[in-house]
Amino acid sequence: MIMDPISFSFPAQKPYAMLLRMAVAGAAASYDLPVDMLEDLRMAAEEAFDCLLSDEVKNDTQLICDMYRTEAHSATVYMRLSSRSGAPLPDQEKELVYAILRTLMNDVTLFADAKGIFGIRMTLNAEK
Repeated sequence: MIMDPISFSFPAQKPYAMLLRMAVAGAAASYDLPVDMLEDLRMAAEEAFDCLLSDEVKNDTQLICDMYRTEAHSATVYMRLSSRSGAPLPDQEKELVYAILRTLMNDVTLFADAKGIFGIRMTLNAEK
């Protein structure tokens, strides 16, 4: 069951990375999560954001971020692009992104097609 959903969106451009970090930290704080989880969530969100961006992302593309809980002391972050274009992301790069995110989060799912990764869902539980 999804609890306390929070959604926000902004341009999918690198200068908005700080806004993403602040929004994720604020949402996590509203969930009354332990302080040590906040930095992991911020770092994972920024890494995922970097992964979603490419030189071919259209200027009018939005990053859509949904956060929610399915149980106490956990947070799920689901980030995706509103539209995109571009070249395929090499499998090695997808594997590297997954490996980095897995060091910070308990569960990571990458959504990809022939043009590369277009969405990432990550969950962090307090007992990590």
